[in-house]
Amino acid sequence: MIYLIASCLITSGCGDWNDVTPASPTGAGSSGDTVATAKSDQSVPVAQPVVVAQASQTTAPAPAAGAGTGTSSSSSGSQNTTTTNTTNTTTTATTTTTPITTTTTPTPTTTTPTTTTNVTSTASTSGLDLSVAGMRADMTGAHESTIAGVPAAWSWGSQADFGFGLTGFPSSWTSPAYTMWGIVGPADSGSPATNVRVQIRRVRADFKRNGAWYRAQYQKGGLGGANYTNYTTNQNSPADIVQMGDDGIAVKLTQTSGFHFYPTFRVPFSRDLQGLVVSMDVRLIKDNPNGVDDIDSARIYGVSAGDVYQSMTAQWNGTTWVNGHAPIGRFRQIGREWRTITAHLGLSSDAQFQEYINWAKQQPL
Repeated sequence: MIYLIASCLITSGCGDWNDVTPASPTGAGSSGDTVATAKSDQSVPVAQPVVVAQASQTTAPAPAAGAGTGTSSSSSGSQNTTTTNTTNTTTTATTTTTPITTTTTPTPTTTTPTTTTNVTSTASTSGLDLSVAGMRADMTGAHESTIAGVPAAWSWGSQADFGFGLTGFPSSWTSPAYTMWGIVGPADSGSPATNVRVQIRRVRADFKRNGAWYRAQYQKGGLGGANYTNYTTNQNSPADIVQMGDDGIAVKLTQTSGFHFYPTFRVPFSRDLQGLVVSMDVRLIKDNPNGVDDIDSARIYGVSAGDVYQSMTAQWNGTTWVNGHAPIGRFRQIGREWRTITAHLGLSSDAQFQEYINWAKQQPL
């Protein structure tokens, strides 16, 4: 549902924040999945450039006849063992946002996110924090908190939402694409902690086809994003991001905004998928290493999600519907220990969850 670099721009996608899914689309998701319907208080897609994934990481099972091609891709090349990266650079990117809502057209805004890197980072080889109970909880029940800037009345504002499911996107989208995305943000009442950053790494989209899982999208770090104060109007501001090499990024939140992020490329999607899992690893760290440790008082939450796009290069033009979420998970609290937060489609039995977990824990990170 949206992807940014200051307002939803970079390659993967920034799109409808909400449910622009038409009522009763043909082809719901997998067993147990539901499909969202459009709401008048929700916005439509925002345009952004697109980078098509090129690097191959894992060979995907051959698609069924007539299906799209699933390509496993990585923007960061081979996976890490233990490496040390020391950098000292400052990068400034300029992006332009043209937010539109279903009822009003806000004045276009321009933001200039500044990313400063001055960190020595040691990449970790720790495994994923996955369990059957944890994955079930990522899509079940109310959010652990409502989030600053996200209207609670939206279909995903208070709980997880399946969106398109696996097959509910328009039949006219003959060459669909996909990207994972996520949000981390404070509770809508704010967070008491002031000396914290949210560290985000290893964002993933895993697909199952012909009975076999494969990693379609993976990015360790280098994520872009912006702080969003209003998801209805796409109002946002530059994010304070520290690049941490293979250990991802660390973002400083404000009390009134969430950080929206996504990978820098899309991957092919198809209707013959049997399962889908998007995930990210997150934790809280001290902003000032010599400052107070108030991490345990933080009320900061994160969600994993993904969007189906009309194509690998489709761009919103103000009138054309080009993307919709599939799915958006549940906002879960983030603490000082690494936590893997997922969202998924096509998984219902304990055996299906365990099959995925066993596979995922064997994949290089």
